[in-house]
Amino acid sequence: MASPEDLYASENSKTPIGATAMSICPLVTKASPQRVGGTKPITTFEISHFCVDNLISDLRRKTAITLSESLRQKIICTPFERVSSLKPEMRKIFAAIATSDSNNLTFLKELVDGYFQGVENHNQMRSSILLQSTKDAQLMETKGFVKTLRLDENRILKETSTVQRRLARLSAKEAKLEAKLKVVRTESTKLSGMISKNEIELKQKQREISKTCEEIDKLKCALIIGDADAKMLSALRESLENTLEELKNLKWTP
Repeated sequence: MASPEDLYASENSKTPIGATAMSICPLVTKASPQRVGGTKPITTFEISHFCVDNLISDLRRKTAITLSESLRQKIICTPFERVSSLKPEMRKIFAAIATSDSNNLTFLKELVDGYFQGVENHNQMRSSILLQSTKDAQLMETKGFVKTLRLDENRILKETSTVQRRLARLSAKEAKLEAKLKVVRTESTKLSGMISKNEIELKQKQREISKTCEEIDKLKCALIIGDADAKMLSALRESLENTLEELKNLKWTP
Protein backbone atom coordinates (compact mmCIF):
# COMPACT_ATOMS: atom_id res chain seq x y z
CA MET A 1 0.00 0.00 0.00
CA ALA A 2 1.37 3.42 -0.96
CA SER A 3 2.07 6.11 1.63
CA PRO A 4 0.64 9.66 1.67
CA GLU A 5 4.01 10.86 0.33
CA ASP A 6 3.67 8.53 -2.68
CA LEU A 7 0.15 9.78 -3.25
CA TYR A 8 1.34 13.36 -3.10
CA ALA A 9 4.16 12.59 -5.57
CA SER A 10 1.78 10.89 -7.98
CA GLU A 11 -0.59 13.86 -7.82
CA ASN A 12 2.28 16.29 -8.47
CA SER A 13 3.48 14.23 -11.44
CA LYS A 14 0.28 14.91 -13.37
CA THR A 15 -0.03 17.48 -16.14
CA PRO A 16 0.30 21.08 -14.90
CA ILE A 17 -2.85 23.10 -14.50
CA GLY A 18 -2.03 25.67 -17.20
CA ALA A 19 -1.10 23.02 -19.76
CA THR A 20 -4.54 21.44 -19.73
CA ALA A 21 -6.29 24.77 -20.09
CA MET A 22 -4.05 25.86 -22.96
CA SER A 23 -4.40 22.58 -24.83
CA ILE A 24 -8.19 22.82 -24.96
CA CYS A 25 -8.86 26.53 -25.35
CA PRO A 26 -8.13 28.03 -28.83
CA LEU A 27 -5.67 30.89 -29.17
CA VAL A 28 -6.99 34.43 -29.49
CA THR A 29 -6.01 36.14 -32.79
CA LYS A 30 -5.87 39.90 -33.22
CA ALA A 31 -6.40 41.91 -36.43
CA SER A 32 -4.23 44.84 -37.44
CA PRO A 33 -5.49 48.27 -36.37
CA GLN A 34 -7.64 50.15 -38.87
CA ARG A 35 -7.91 53.90 -39.10
CA VAL A 36 -11.15 55.63 -40.00
CA GLY A 37 -10.72 59.02 -41.51
CA GLY A 38 -9.81 61.63 -38.91
CA THR A 39 -10.24 59.20 -35.98
CA LYS A 40 -8.03 56.99 -33.90
CA PRO A 41 -7.29 53.53 -35.19
CA ILE A 42 -9.87 50.86 -34.23
CA THR A 43 -8.66 47.43 -33.15
CA THR A 44 -10.87 44.52 -34.13
CA PHE A 45 -10.86 41.50 -31.69
CA GLU A 46 -11.84 37.97 -32.45
CA ILE A 47 -14.21 36.42 -29.84
CA SER A 48 -12.39 33.62 -27.92
CA HIS A 49 -13.75 30.64 -25.89
CA PHE A 50 -12.96 30.67 -22.06
CA CYS A 51 -12.69 27.06 -20.58
CA VAL A 52 -13.89 27.63 -16.98
CA ASP A 53 -14.75 23.99 -16.22
CA ASN A 54 -11.22 22.81 -16.78
CA LEU A 55 -9.84 25.66 -14.70
CA ILE A 56 -12.23 24.85 -11.83
CA SER A 57 -11.32 21.17 -12.08
CA ASP A 58 -7.61 21.98 -11.92
CA LEU A 59 -8.14 24.32 -8.97
CA ARG A 60 -10.11 21.62 -7.16
CA ARG A 61 -7.33 19.13 -7.82
CA LYS A 62 -4.81 21.59 -6.47
CA THR A 63 -6.99 22.21 -3.41
CA ALA A 64 -7.34 18.45 -2.89
CA ILE A 65 -3.56 18.06 -3.03
CA THR A 66 -3.11 20.91 -0.54
CA LEU A 67 -5.71 19.42 1.82
CA SER A 68 -4.20 15.94 1.62
CA GLU A 69 -0.74 17.35 2.27
CA SER A 70 -2.04 19.35 5.26
CA LEU A 71 -3.68 16.20 6.62
CA ARG A 72 -0.50 14.22 6.05
CA GLN A 73 1.66 16.79 7.87
CA LYS A 74 -0.85 17.02 10.72
CA ILE A 75 -0.92 13.24 11.12
CA ILE A 76 2.88 13.06 11.09
CA CYS A 77 3.20 15.75 13.79
CA THR A 78 0.44 14.37 16.04
CA PRO A 79 1.34 11.90 18.83
CA PHE A 80 -0.43 8.55 18.83
CA GLU A 81 -2.37 9.48 21.95
CA ARG A 82 -4.05 12.45 20.18
CA VAL A 83 -4.54 11.10 16.67
CA SER A 84 -8.19 10.28 17.36
CA SER A 85 -8.88 14.01 17.83
CA LEU A 86 -8.11 14.51 14.10
CA LYS A 87 -11.04 12.37 12.93
CA PRO A 88 -13.61 15.21 12.63
CA GLU A 89 -11.22 17.35 10.56
CA MET A 90 -10.16 14.31 8.53
CA ARG A 91 -13.80 13.70 7.52
CA LYS A 92 -14.13 17.35 6.47
CA ILE A 93 -10.99 17.06 4.31
CA PHE A 94 -12.22 13.84 2.68
CA ALA A 95 -15.58 15.50 1.97
CA ALA A 96 -13.80 18.46 0.37
CA ILE A 97 -11.51 16.20 -1.70
CA ALA A 98 -14.54 14.23 -2.88
CA THR A 99 -15.74 17.34 -4.77
CA SER A 100 -12.57 17.28 -6.89
CA ASP A 101 -13.54 13.99 -8.57
CA SER A 102 -10.23 12.46 -7.49
CA ASN A 103 -9.69 8.86 -8.59
CA ASN A 104 -7.35 8.13 -5.67
CA LEU A 105 -9.63 9.29 -2.82
CA THR A 106 -10.55 5.70 -1.93
CA PHE A 107 -6.88 4.79 -1.71
CA LEU A 108 -6.17 7.81 0.50
CA LYS A 109 -9.13 7.06 2.76
CA GLU A 110 -8.11 3.42 3.14
CA LEU A 111 -4.54 4.43 3.91
CA VAL A 112 -5.52 7.05 6.51
CA ASP A 113 -8.32 4.92 8.00
CA GLY A 114 -5.90 2.01 8.30
CA TYR A 115 -3.41 4.26 10.06
CA PHE A 116 -6.10 5.59 12.42
CA GLN A 117 -7.28 2.05 13.17
CA GLY A 118 -3.71 0.93 13.81
CA VAL A 119 -3.16 3.87 16.15
CA GLU A 120 -6.40 3.05 17.95
CA ASN A 121 -5.29 -0.57 18.35
CA HIS A 122 -1.90 0.64 19.55
CA ASN A 123 -3.49 2.98 22.10
CA GLN A 124 -5.82 0.27 23.34
CA MET A 125 -2.95 -2.18 23.68
CA ARG A 126 -0.82 0.45 25.39
CA SER A 127 -3.69 1.28 27.74
CA SER A 128 -4.08 -2.41 28.50
CA ILE A 129 -0.36 -2.71 29.21
CA LEU A 130 -0.42 0.40 31.41
CA LEU A 131 -3.51 -0.92 33.15
CA GLN A 132 -1.81 -4.26 33.66
CA SER A 133 1.27 -2.47 35.00
CA THR A 134 -0.94 -0.51 37.35
CA LYS A 135 -2.67 -3.70 38.42
CA ASP A 136 0.71 -5.38 38.94
CA ALA A 137 1.84 -2.45 41.09
CA GLN A 138 -1.42 -2.58 43.01
CA LEU A 139 -1.03 -6.34 43.37
CA MET A 140 2.49 -5.92 44.74
CA GLU A 141 1.26 -3.23 47.11
CA THR A 142 -1.65 -5.44 48.16
CA LYS A 143 0.68 -8.39 48.73
CA GLY A 144 2.89 -6.18 50.88
CA PHE A 145 -0.15 -5.01 52.80
CA VAL A 146 -1.33 -8.60 53.26
CA LYS A 147 2.15 -9.55 54.49
CA THR A 148 1.98 -6.76 57.04
CA LEU A 149 -1.48 -7.94 58.08
CA ARG A 150 -0.14 -11.48 58.46
CA LEU A 151 2.62 -10.23 60.74
CA ASP A 152 0.07 -8.28 62.76
CA GLU A 153 -2.15 -11.37 62.86
CA ASN A 154 0.70 -13.54 64.18
CA ARG A 155 1.57 -10.90 66.76
CA ILE A 156 -2.05 -10.65 67.90
CA LEU A 157 -2.37 -14.46 68.07
CA LYS A 158 0.80 -14.64 70.16
CA GLU A 159 -0.41 -11.90 72.49
CA THR A 160 -3.82 -13.59 72.71
CA SER A 161 -2.20 -16.90 73.67
CA THR A 162 -0.17 -15.17 76.39
CA VAL A 163 -3.25 -13.36 77.69
CA GLN A 164 -5.24 -16.60 77.70
CA ARG A 165 -2.57 -18.33 79.81
CA ARG A 166 -2.52 -15.42 82.24
CA LEU A 167 -6.31 -15.45 82.33
CA ALA A 168 -6.30 -19.17 83.14
CA ARG A 169 -3.89 -18.57 86.04
CA LEU A 170 -5.96 -15.66 87.28
CA SER A 171 -9.13 -17.75 87.00
CA ALA A 172 -7.54 -20.45 89.16
CA LYS A 173 -6.50 -17.82 91.70
CA GLU A 174 -9.98 -16.35 91.54
CA ALA A 175 -11.50 -19.77 92.29
CA LYS A 176 -9.22 -20.19 95.32
CA LEU A 177 -10.01 -16.70 96.50
CA GLU A 178 -13.73 -17.37 96.04
CA ALA A 179 -13.41 -20.47 98.26
CA LYS A 180 -11.52 -18.48 100.89
CA LEU A 181 -14.03 -15.68 100.60
CA LYS A 182 -16.85 -18.17 101.17
CA VAL A 183 -15.16 -19.41 104.36
CA VAL A 184 -14.57 -15.83 105.47
CA ARG A 185 -18.19 -14.95 104.79
CA THR A 186 -19.35 -17.97 106.83
CA GLU A 187 -17.05 -17.00 109.68
CA SER A 188 -18.18 -13.40 109.38
CA THR A 189 -21.83 -14.48 109.62
CA LYS A 190 -21.03 -16.61 112.66
CA LEU A 191 -19.16 -13.78 114.34
CA SER A 192 -21.97 -11.37 113.54
CA GLY A 193 -24.40 -13.75 115.29
CA MET A 194 -22.11 -13.97 118.29
CA ILE A 195 -21.83 -10.20 118.40
CA SER A 196 -25.62 -9.85 118.35
CA LYS A 197 -25.97 -12.42 121.14
CA ASN A 198 -23.26 -10.74 123.19
CA GLU A 199 -24.94 -7.38 122.71
CA ILE A 200 -28.18 -8.82 124.11
CA GLU A 201 -26.35 -10.38 127.07
CA LEU A 202 -24.43 -7.17 127.57
CA LYS A 203 -27.64 -5.19 127.80
CA GLN A 204 -29.00 -7.68 130.36
CA LYS A 205 -25.83 -7.49 132.41
CA GLN A 206 -25.88 -3.73 132.17
CA ARG A 207 -29.46 -3.71 133.47
CA GLU A 208 -28.51 -6.06 136.32
CA ILE A 209 -25.49 -3.94 137.14
CA SER A 210 -27.67 -0.85 137.12
CA LYS A 211 -30.20 -2.52 139.41
CA THR A 212 -27.49 -3.77 141.72
CA CYS A 213 -25.96 -0.34 141.82
CA GLU A 214 -29.33 1.10 142.78
CA GLU A 215 -29.68 -1.44 145.60
CA ILE A 216 -26.18 -0.63 146.76
CA ASP A 217 -27.07 3.02 146.77
CA LYS A 218 -30.20 2.24 148.83
CA LEU A 219 -28.21 0.16 151.25
CA LYS A 220 -25.72 2.92 151.61
CA CYS A 221 -28.53 5.29 152.45
CA ALA A 222 -30.14 2.92 155.08
CA LEU A 223 -29.53 3.38 158.90
CA ILE A 224 -26.64 1.51 160.35
CA ILE A 225 -27.83 -1.09 162.97
CA GLY A 226 -25.74 -1.19 166.12
CA ASP A 227 -25.43 -3.68 169.07
CA ALA A 228 -28.36 -2.18 170.90
CA ASP A 229 -30.56 -2.68 167.93
CA ALA A 230 -29.42 -6.26 167.69
CA LYS A 231 -30.35 -6.83 171.34
CA MET A 232 -33.73 -5.23 170.79
CA LEU A 233 -34.23 -7.44 167.74
CA SER A 234 -33.33 -10.50 169.76
CA ALA A 235 -35.71 -9.53 172.55
CA LEU A 236 -38.45 -8.84 170.02
CA ARG A 237 -37.90 -12.20 168.43
CA GLU A 238 -38.02 -13.94 171.79
CA SER A 239 -41.26 -12.13 172.62
CA LEU A 240 -42.75 -13.15 169.32
CA GLU A 241 -41.79 -16.78 169.88
CA ASN A 242 -43.41 -16.77 173.31
CA THR A 243 -46.54 -15.26 171.87
CA LEU A 244 -46.53 -17.86 169.13
CA GLU A 245 -46.19 -20.62 171.74
CA GLU A 246 -49.14 -19.27 173.66
CA LEU A 247 -51.16 -19.21 170.49
CA LYS A 248 -50.29 -22.83 169.90
CA ASN A 249 -51.47 -23.83 173.43
CA LEU A 250 -54.49 -21.58 173.44
CA LYS A 251 -57.85 -23.29 173.79
CA TRP A 252 -60.27 -20.52 173.42
CA THR A 253 -63.98 -20.90 173.89
CA PRO A 254 -66.59 -18.32 173.16
